[in-house]
Amino acid sequence: MIIENISGISYEKYIKKNFIEKYNLDNTIVKEGIVIPDNLARGYYDRDRDGKPEDWTNINSSYVWSAGEIISTASDIAKWLDLYTSGQLFNKRVNKEIYRGTEIAKNVIYSTGLSVTKNRIGHNGTVIGYHSDMWYNRKTGVTITVLSNISGKEDYTRQLVNEIFKLLE
Repeated sequence: MIIENISGISYEKYIKKNFIEKYNLDNTIVKEGIVIPDNLARGYYDRDRDGKPEDWTNINSSYVWSAGEIISTASDIAKWLDLYTSGQLFNKRVNKEIYRGTEIAKNVIYSTGLSVTKNRIGHNGTVIGYHSDMWYNRKTGVTITVLSNISGKEDYTRQLVNEIFKLLE
């Protein structure tokens, strides 16, 4: 809503113009309404907990509005995080503020939608049927992105990211 009020254009158009097109995130879209891209992986969730996940691909994810309306690939998400952590997305004043944020746990800062620790910058996200983890390792300069088309099993992606980082350190 802030983006729309300040820019005078829709959230979707702003993100497309100022990020997707500007940084050549060619495999990223802002989903508009309930239109599902043909090549989207089916999304699953075991709502009734019977051990058989149901297909939730066609759910209207507007319940999380901008938090669940961007559809992307692991490589575009990694590219985005690399641009973010390198300081290429924002001016120097904004880049300086990014790492201040608010302490949400011991030695964990939350700022501009990302968690910032001594060794990592990133975030995870879930909408029904999908989960993602994106993390930049500040020590090694490596970015890891893991996408899953099942929600409710988020610990698996987090564990995978942690194991990969252990191998790289």
